[in-house]
Amino acid sequence: MRKILQKKPITVNAFTLIELLISIGILAIIVVVTSSLFVDSYKNSHKASVQNTAYEDARFIMKQLTDEIANNRLDYDEYYNQLVYIPSHQAAAKTYGQNFGNYYSQFFNPGSDNLLGYECNDHTRNTANCIVIRTSLDKQTGQNPYSGKPVSDDPNSSNAFCGSGACGFTTKTVDQLYLISADSKTKTIFARERIGGSAENPIWAISKVKMSGNDENNDGAIDHFSCADGYECGQTAQCQSADNIPGGLPRQSDELSPSTAQFDQSCDNSSNGFIHDFVPISPLKINIKSLSFQISPVEDPQYAFSEINTQKQPQVTISLTVEPNQTLLQDAQAFSPFTITSTVATQTGPQIIAPIKVQ
Repeated sequence: MRKILQKKPITVNAFTLIELLISIGILAIIVVVTSSLFVDSYKNSHKASVQNTAYEDARFIMKQLTDEIANNRLDYDEYYNQLVYIPSHQAAAKTYGQNFGNYYSQFFNPGSDNLLGYECNDHTRNTANCIVIRTSLDKQTGQNPYSGKPVSDDPNSSNAFCGSGACGFTTKTVDQLYLISADSKTKTIFARERIGGSAENPIWAISKVKMSGNDENNDGAIDHFSCADGYECGQTAQCQSADNIPGGLPRQSDELSPSTAQFDQSCDNSSNGFIHDFVPISPLKINIKSLSFQISPVEDPQYAFSEINTQKQPQVTISLTVEPNQTLLQDAQAFSPFTITSTVATQTGPQIIAPIKVQ
């Protein structure tokens, strides 16, 4: 008997609407989580890249500063000029490189008449081919102030950074670095200068200016400084008329002052673009948050040979705080500024000869 074969019905297992919605939801969650992880990974990678670049830039700047310090001397004369002499005698002065020799002269005792050199029989002093009738007590005392000066004889009563009073400190922290070559023919200044940004969030760079020394009276000692080639210093008529800045000298601009932090290029020659007295040397991708130099000792040990506390090799400790320049790196994920420090000794050698100006 033939069997009758019957086909079994084919059944299809389909997703219900609820299951489909659940699957789409899970897939969406996976996509969102994956995308979020990818974005976070990109941000972290970009942040690390920006931070590494900032570290490299900071080390690059630190290397420039340490090399300059190691190959030059501390310019105690300029510190004395800016912090002691100008505040006492030239309150309106706004330039660097003036009064070279005033600090050197603090270590010379001119004698009872307070004049250096010798008196001639025609009542002139220090003239050529004269008959000397009287000499003064000219000697280098190795002490600041020199013995007999109307300030206390105590060496702690003054130094290159302090004229009189509470000057007993052994180190001094300043915001500008003044260097001079061993032959006194070149002065170099480093400072933090505002180069842009807003008043609330200024952008700062490390800037540099160099000055060249000249012997104008041909006596063998440098007596006059002016800006070196490549630096334009107070040359515009507007700058000279507004601030009475001698031509050829770099200026103490408000752009260098953290307290005022103005951004004014009125003293710059616009035809020369970005070239002016202080020229930025740090990469524009970073903002120099702070910059300081701790200097020790506070007297030139070659001049102050009678002051025991100063008899050590001068050194500078640099403290540099850096962050990204957010005006150029707006997509960079913010991170806290970082600080690097370095201590470096200066060049050593004989005294730097400067004019004697005790009067």
